Amino acid sequence: MLGGVIIARADRTDIKKIKDLIGKTVAIPGEKFLGGYQTQVYELLKNGISVENDLVTKVTGSHAKVVDAVISGSADVGFIRSGIIEEMVEDHKLNPKALFVLNQQSFSNFPIKVSTRLYPEWAIVAAQKLDTQTVSKIAVALYEYENFQTGGNIINGFSIPGDYAEIDALARKLRIAPYEKAPNFTGEDVWNQYRLQIIIALLIGVVFFFLMIRLFRMKQQLENQFKKERQFNETLQRAEKIARIGNWSLDLKTNILQWSDEIFHIFEIDKEKFEASYEQFLNAVHPDDRDMVNSAYANSLITKEKYNITHRLLMEDGRIKYVIEECESDFNKDGTPMRSIGTIQDVTQQQQAIRKNTYLLEIIDQYVMYIRVDKNGTILEASNSFCEKSGCIFEHIVGKNINIFKSNRTPRSLYERLWETIQTGQTFRCEIENNNFKEGTSWYHATISATYDESNQHTGYIAFYENIDDKVMYKKSSETDILTGLPNRYRLDRELALEVERSLRYKEPFSVILVDIDYFKEVNDNYGHQIGDFVLQEFAQILSNNIRATDIVGRWGGEEFLIVCSQTNADGALALAENLRKIIENFSFNTVAHKTASFGVTSYCENISTNLLFKNVDDALYRAKESGRNKVVALDC
Repeated sequence: MLGGVIIARADRTDIKKIKDLIGKTVAIPGEKFLGGYQTQVYELLKNGISVENDLVTKVTGSHAKVVDAVISGSADVGFIRSGIIEEMVEDHKLNPKALFVLNQQSFSNFPIKVSTRLYPEWAIVAAQKLDTQTVSKIAVALYEYENFQTGGNIINGFSIPGDYAEIDALARKLRIAPYEKAPNFTGEDVWNQYRLQIIIALLIGVVFFFLMIRLFRMKQQLENQFKKERQFNETLQRAEKIARIGNWSLDLKTNILQWSDEIFHIFEIDKEKFEASYEQFLNAVHPDDRDMVNSAYANSLITKEKYNITHRLLMEDGRIKYVIEECESDFNKDGTPMRSIGTIQDVTQQQQAIRKNTYLLEIIDQYVMYIRVDKNGTILEASNSFCEKSGCIFEHIVGKNINIFKSNRTPRSLYERLWETIQTGQTFRCEIENNNFKEGTSWYHATISATYDESNQHTGYIAFYENIDDKVMYKKSSETDILTGLPNRYRLDRELALEVERSLRYKEPFSVILVDIDYFKEVNDNYGHQIGDFVLQEFAQILSNNIRATDIVGRWGGEEFLIVCSQTNADGALALAENLRKIIENFSFNTVAHKTASFGVTSYCENISTNLLFKNVDDALYRAKESGRNKVVALDC
């Protein structure tokens, strides 16, 4: 038995374990030495160390030179065969205390130092290129060989054959003889022995390969075609469902009728319980329309022309549906009908909408006063209600200008504001006095806005009127501030409610401005209440003359005035307030000369109450006063 020994100088404190070998220089007798190299390499591999990658090897040629390299320090460690140390000590060539054996193993009946497991010695080495007779002679000679070497007969002769499984495992792991290359068995040997079978197998494989490709392509084509048909059918069914239109076909030879799913849905017939039939179709048609439907189909077979009719369906619960049915037929050369195909579309909602709209239009024409004009004011349309309450006949006013209803008693400024507003695309609302061909004049609440065609091109204007003759006298007395002639708080409350309603309906902004005359109490105290009333009247006139046509100003109470700015955002209201502040600051009042005013500004936000709107504008006015008066302060809602 033999093993490998890993040695280092005894005074090397840095080399005591196998892991300490990494990065060190190792002296070896040669790579073909079993005990001097291969056993150590195998042992290190089992411990995760690669001699090739982790150590630097130095080939010496003999075990004795390996020992000398370690002793001299030219190598950090050395690989030698077991028994070498004991032999050199026996020959007085080595002091055993000079060396340290790493990974030393202990085996019974094997007193020699060793760092690896033990392996049996090779008895005979096979020579592949020698004949059997020569090998036999060599074997006999080896068994008769007597060894006269020195070293106390520690290494002497050859062992008998033993269990070489461990050496076989070592050789396989290290890829050394006889496992350094594969056996010399060529493809020519296979071809010579199995030529016919190989050719047949190749032919079968090629045929099978191309057959599989063909089958695969056919399968793909069928799958793609099926997928397209399925997608088309799904798309068709979805389109029919969206359009509420179904299709049918009737084979006149076999009398087989086919319906699409949507027709079953329109007729409210269970597809799983009833098959498509002409009887089922007639049962669904309204009794009063069956003759018409039958006649239309029969005539189409005679005239060979398609037909399009609208008729009713009567559901089991008494509901009525409206459908449009279209049909055309195919004929052979002698004129015999072969097949009929057609569609049925549910137009119940459209018919109901038309009837409802017709009814509403009749109601509107009868009870709603409206008149429509082109961009130049030429009358195009007027409701019966308008003509009746205006005392005119439509045929007498159509084509004439809307100015025929203009009253000389209506301020010119109102008409200017009206046209200024509607020409910008905004809606104008006002109370207006118009000519009445029966009674002279009448008062109306008018809502006037622009009209557009389907291409969103401006075509003209439409005005809706509400007669308010009965309200005018009461309104004048109940909604006007006696001193200033401006709308009073009651009127302002109503206007604010209308603005809130318009803002919510049309999503249009509006703002409010609260104005307070600074130190007005001093006017009453110093000049008396009569002069104070004159100042309030002059102040009201300033506000009325300098607001926009769409704004409304009124007396809120005492020396406070409220301006309602229709269709105006916060920035617009702030600019208006600042302009009014400057005008008032520079105005010379009778008797009291100059006065200033403070302004609070806020805008309406959706879903806030008018109380909160008043609180916001009042808070803004309070801040203007607190910051020194003659100021404009705006607060967000």
